[in-house]
Parts: sequence; C-alpha cells; structure tokens
Amino acid sequence: MSGYWEAFLSVPSTGLTLMLAITAGLYNLFVIVWFCCYLQWRDSVWWLALLNALAPLFFAPILIYFALGIIAPSIAAWIGVVVPALIFLYFYGSLFWFNPSLPAETAGDPVTIMTFNIW
Repeated sequence: MSGYWEAFLSVPSTGLTLMLAITAGLYNLFVIVWFCCYLQWRDSVWWLALLNALAPLFFAPILIYFALGIIAPSIAAWIGVVVPALIFLYFYGSLFWFNPSLPAETAGDPVTIMTFNIW
C-alpha cells in the first residue's frame, strides 16, 4: 500500500487524530439520534421542534470534517462526513438537482417593478 492509504486506514495514534475520531463519533451520534427522533415525532415535542428549527446548522461541521479528511487522511474524518452528508441529501438534496421537466414560463404580461432605494 502507498503511504496515503496506510495513513488513511491506520488506527488513530496521535492526539489530534484520536480527538478527531472522538469528535466525529460524537457528531455522528448526535445527528443520527436527532434524525431518528425527527422521523419518529417530527415537531410534536417542543424541544424537538426547537432542534428542527436549527437543523440546517447541524450540517455545518460536514465542511470541517471534509477539509480535515483531505488535509490529514483519516478514516475518522471521513466517518464524520458520510452519514451526516447522506442525511443532508435526504433533506436538501432536491434543492441541488436540476429539474428539466419544469417548463419556462414565457406567457403573460411582463412584470414591472419600481423600488425606492433610499439607503
């Protein structure tokens, strides 16, 4: 194996990679538990409704783990990316796909907008 793959598949030995593995595991645990609670109860419990309102913020650490996975090849960093990324795609994936079946609206009168920008 090359050096990259050996480092990728190795057991966390340094303090940084061990901390990365622990935080990735805790992050995954939080996202999975939240997702299971969301599927079970939706917004029927007040604290879950509050968490659901903040749900887009739960996926911000994916970017950090993605960058760490590229910089320091570690399976722990990629574990922190895969499961939350799949849950992110479950919620927001349809927003990123192009839908060619929607026709462009060309009929009708054009809309004229006038604004009074004072700032």
